Amino acid sequence: MLATLTLPCLAACTMANPLFDYYEISGDETGLDEGLGDEAGPDSEDGPGASGGNANEDAGGEDAADSEGLACEPELGEALAPMFGDPVLLSEVCQPYIDVQVKVFAKQSGQWMAGACPSGDCSDCDPDDLHPLGILGLPLEQILPAPVPTENDVAVACYEVEAAHPAGKSDACYYETVAIWEAGEDYEPPLVLAVRDASELGPKAAASLEGWWPQIAVEGEPCGCDALAGVPCCLDEDGVQTFGFDLSEAGGAVVGPMDPPANIQLDGYDYTFVPAQAQAGVSCGVDELSWAIFREPSY
Repeated sequence: MLATLTLPCLAACTMANPLFDYYEISGDETGLDEGLGDEAGPDSEDGPGASGGNANEDAGGEDAADSEGLACEPELGEALAPMFGDPVLLSEVCQPYIDVQVKVFAKQSGQWMAGACPSGDCSDCDPDDLHPLGILGLPLEQILPAPVPTENDVAVACYEVEAAHPAGKSDACYYETVAIWEAGEDYEPPLVLAVRDASELGPKAAASLEGWWPQIAVEGEPCGCDALAGVPCCLDEDGVQTFGFDLSEAGGAVVGPMDPPANIQLDGYDYTFVPAQAQAGVSCGVDELSWAIFREPSY
């Protein structure tokens, strides 16, 4: 069975238990790079400068915005949301720490639906007691398509999941870190690892990555909170600061929260690094670092 249930969700757990057909995918799935850097600028075909041009530019003068200096607009990313567990099926209680084997029986909106395996070897996993396993903000099914489970080979579609540091949301059991291995392969780096809000890794994930963590590179000048109208932020002298992830120690480069995924290598395995969020001073919290890595499965 899953680990002992000891802590309640920090908010009410109200998600009804959905019914999913085996291996039917519903909802829209988007590619990892979709929507990156494609916003229409002021001089695009649909922008205000599409016809007639700017009077100052036509006269060879300086644009009014340039004369006033560039606005301070930090590129703020949205956090990933790792999750495992249906709080309704868990008697309204999300567990403080999970290390369990599961079998993936269904898929929903780019994520997995997995049955827990009480014996620990995927021989008695429950296909009717399904828990969402995924990373909101990252389509798990696209980056790691699980094979169709079979009765003849209990190891097919069988994974080990470590979820640590509950995030306290209500519609599913969300965690600050979730790592996924092929069952019995946890001595290797994980197939997928997702982190939000600079949280520490779970102990098994930290051990398998031998303490690896992306370094932080400061990018740009801090922006005062008055530059972010409507966004709650810390009213201190530093304002809002954005960062990049320095991946040079793993063979990569510096990538920011709005940049495409990057290629790195960890312990001899090729990984893709997704820089979702890298900022401080927003919502008056700790440094908000949200990222994921994933590699090709061995099957």
